[in-house]
Amino acid sequence: MGSVRIGAAELESAAMRIGGVRSVGAVRQRHGSPLPAVLVATDLPRWELVRALAAELGARWTPERLVVLNDLPVNANGKVDRSRLRALAAELSAANGNTMSPQR
Repeated sequence: MGSVRIGAAELESAAMRIGGVRSVGAVRQRHGSPLPAVLVATDLPRWELVRALAAELGARWTPERLVVLNDLPVNANGKVDRSRLRALAAELSAANGNTMSPQR
């Protein structure tokens, strides 16, 4: 039986359906990691965002790495800058800052 994975686009779409979310970027930190890190621009508290994502996706698909920011980095075209998101997610993960496990 094959494994089922959720993609970054599905996580982003689910997060954007949550009221109060301004922008979302989901990036895989390591090749083969089961769930992407999700960076969200919102004023919602992290616990509320985690609960809303679990309601949207189910607890199994709620991302382990969820970072709440005021704004996401954008490139010159105004689009979310994926390379800067990956670097930011890795930096925060290494420092264990501003991340939250959905099990908490």
